[in-house]
Amino acid sequence: MTGPGNGFHVDIEALQGAVNKLETQRDNIESLMRKSEQGIKPGELVANDQTTSQARKAIEDVAIGHDGSLTTALRGLYDELRGKIDTYWATIKQYQQDDAEAMPNQVPGEDRRA
Repeated sequence: MTGPGNGFHVDIEALQGAVNKLETQRDNIESLMRKSEQGIKPGELVANDQTTSQARKAIEDVAIGHDGSLTTALRGLYDELRGKIDTYWATIKQYQQDDAEAMPNQVPGEDRRA
């Protein structure tokens, strides 16, 4: 990040790589979220009596209901990660812009420590 006597240096490529990994995780969460929204059916509970029907409904509610469900937790993770990713990309863009303005005779992204 820094070099002796060269001031502050941001490794844009490393930051972009890290954000790309976060985007992959965000996409994985989104996939899980879509699957959970399609419903989770407890296949073992096949009897049609009232107790089994109530148990089946309770399990489905935990999976796809509103408060404390898998779907709600995944949505929270997805939204939080999406916000972080957007912030990181904005920060990278600002670093690149600041860097280009500080060294107008250099190509953006070029190592300026030399």
